[in-house]
Amino acid sequence: MGKIAKKQINKKVTELKQKAKITIVPPPRIQFWLIFLFFIGTTLLFFWDQLTSKAFFWEDITELWYPFQTFAAREFSKGVLPFWNPYIFSGMPFLADIEVGFFYPLNRLLSLFVDSNGHVAIWFIQFSIILHFLIAQLAMYSLSRYWKISHIGSIIASVSFAFSLILVCHLIHPMILFHFAWFPFVLMLFIKGIEQRKIKYSILSAWFLALSMLAGHPQSTLYESIMLGIVLLWYYFIAVKNKELKGKDNIKFIICGVIPFIISIGIFSIQLLPSRELASLAQRQNITYEKATEGSLEMKQIFTSVVPNLFGSIDGKSFKSRNFDYHLEDSAYYNYWETAYYFGIAALILGFIGLLYRFKTKEGILFLIVIAFSLLYSFGKNFFIFELFYKLPLFEYFRMPARMMFYLVLIFSVSAGFGFDVLWNKPKESMAFRKIILSSSIPLLIAVLTAVGVMVSVLNTPEQFQGVVKNAGLVALAFIVAVFILSALINQQILKPGIGGGLLILVAVLDLFIAGSPFNRGPDNPEKSYAINAETKKLFVAKPPKDLFRVSIRLYKEGVIAMTRNQGIMDKIMTTDGYNPLVLKRGGAPAPGLKTVHEFNNVRYAILKDSISKDYRFFEYGPYFPRAYAVHKAIVMNPEEVFETMKTSEFDYKNEVILEEPPPFAMSGTKTDSIPEKVQCVKYDNNKFEYQVSLKQPSIVFFSEIWYPAWKAYIDGKPAKIYRANYCFRAVAVPSGNHTIEMKYESDTFYAGMYISAVTLLLSIITFIICLIAEKKKEKDSFE
Repeated sequence: MGKIAKKQINKKVTELKQKAKITIVPPPRIQFWLIFLFFIGTTLLFFWDQLTSKAFFWEDITELWYPFQTFAAREFSKGVLPFWNPYIFSGMPFLADIEVGFFYPLNRLLSLFVDSNGHVAIWFIQFSIILHFLIAQLAMYSLSRYWKISHIGSIIASVSFAFSLILVCHLIHPMILFHFAWFPFVLMLFIKGIEQRKIKYSILSAWFLALSMLAGHPQSTLYESIMLGIVLLWYYFIAVKNKELKGKDNIKFIICGVIPFIISIGIFSIQLLPSRELASLAQRQNITYEKATEGSLEMKQIFTSVVPNLFGSIDGKSFKSRNFDYHLEDSAYYNYWETAYYFGIAALILGFIGLLYRFKTKEGILFLIVIAFSLLYSFGKNFFIFELFYKLPLFEYFRMPARMMFYLVLIFSVSAGFGFDVLWNKPKESMAFRKIILSSSIPLLIAVLTAVGVMVSVLNTPEQFQGVVKNAGLVALAFIVAVFILSALINQQILKPGIGGGLLILVAVLDLFIAGSPFNRGPDNPEKSYAINAETKKLFVAKPPKDLFRVSIRLYKEGVIAMTRNQGIMDKIMTTDGYNPLVLKRGGAPAPGLKTVHEFNNVRYAILKDSISKDYRFFEYGPYFPRAYAVHKAIVMNPEEVFETMKTSEFDYKNEVILEEPPPFAMSGTKTDSIPEKVQCVKYDNNKFEYQVSLKQPSIVFFSEIWYPAWKAYIDGKPAKIYRANYCFRAVAVPSGNHTIEMKYESDTFYAGMYISAVTLLLSIITFIICLIAEKKKEKDSFE
């Protein structure tokens, strides 16, 4: 026998002897109520400034989320479903907008906090968002414990996941955050269902999945479905390989794997069907490949897993002043929060340790598959995987491929829990210690190269930012050294797992707090953004049914805007402008001149340039077009020709209307002013209105209301056709005489979705109860 072989045998024998003398000391078990309090504490720590009103969320929270949730809460508090929003873009669907998340239960709790002005205080809006960081910690803790990770390891996983930059930076897009927060619950119950072949867990998984889907972000729903599909296929492959699926077990596995998808889609139908209808009529349809690859992860951004601000950062304060140091080459500013994914040095090093020890296990191989797919897909335009998926149905609608990094973050967080358990479960093993060194060495090298300035040269960091980047490298270096030392001390049993684990948790919290907490500290209270002079508000708020008009608050060519874009929603001012990523294709009428556009839209007050002072101020039109009026001449055009014709030609819109279908009767062509006729609004609500008309001859009654298929018209209680008029408005053909015209928002897709959701939810509850009863009966029979 050779010398090398003898040495190896002797070394192995020595290790076995030492191991026989070593007592494994597990970390202490911690009662759940203490862990729950700890999670509350970490959430308070990260968002103390927001909870004490010293700082505020910004960007889309101010521009979109705050006004939309205020409107939803205000209407629901009155017992009204807000199908239609009349306050922006001259009116558009509201409840059908999936990103509103109207049916998401936690959003609806905001209706309890509507004040006398019809507003929800920003504190409650922020609190409802912050709550999801507590949910994220609890969800990840549950998933970790299901995989039998120790209490301390599960806490490390939970903190690393919940306060990773991919969650923290997507706080400004709450619907994405809500999906991310719930997903560990979904995944845990999904795996539990297929592993144990128990339908009750699959139903629970479906309920949590439906809950997150109702938060309203289709891209996140699609990505969640992909991940669950990967998990299902992998577990099925392993079960078949191990010959675990025979007879009924095979059917049970498939049923348990499919149930979450079917039930969640069924429950989601109340939102899905109306939203699909809206999407088919909206501008934001298929996007180009170039647009879809916005927010692609650059290969060099892998280094930000060690130094999060390697390419600079943006936060609420610097964004306001546009004085931020984000300098990733050829990237828009919003790429910062779309590609940020840092999950902490502790999770990175411990995650590598966990993967090195478990890469041959069922879960370990799955983890590697998910990490590889998540990373390669996130590269977007920088790797071929995204282009392949872009050619598939649904994927062509979405941008920002780096959002897929969420699943890498999730896996590394869980692996960090496993990695911590390796430290105390493999004490004084040379193999374990080598893996600690290996897992720390690459992050250490990156941090050192950054701190000494090598990385700034390699990455061509602008000179004015080099000092900041070097300092960031020093911070990363400090955390790497701390994690390595603590890991080594725990593994060598110099430090007890409870104390060492507690210190690792402290390092993880401190690291992520430094990296992420500044991002959401905006200096401006969103409530102040919507503050408006009482006299101005009184002047601009319409007083239906008799006094109906709109306000034009923006001049696009001049870049002038007189109010916050969604001011109308907050203060019930009917405006022709607004802000929403999803707008109708036919949401505005074309015309050669601005005055004609204002006439279409029943504009009474408009921001215009004073020809004398050259300042911009509001002007009141003398006679302005009413919200509804009768005309006696119809010009019928091909739908494809309407836009260009109206854009380039002048028409007498006071006396004629452009239709895309012929009216049911001949029209006289008589001018409106020559006949004494009455078109009077007698009732006006967001979802319905009523007019009394007195007509001398058959007429087309034109309504300055945006056309949408869910609106139904009734003349004297009988259904009537609504015509598309003047490209994007509504009109009704009315015979001569006295009549009552009603228009109601009655969405066929909403009611179909509501019935599907109700039936699905009811059947799932019944099935769940039956499963519980059957399980108890089986336990009772086996006991007897």
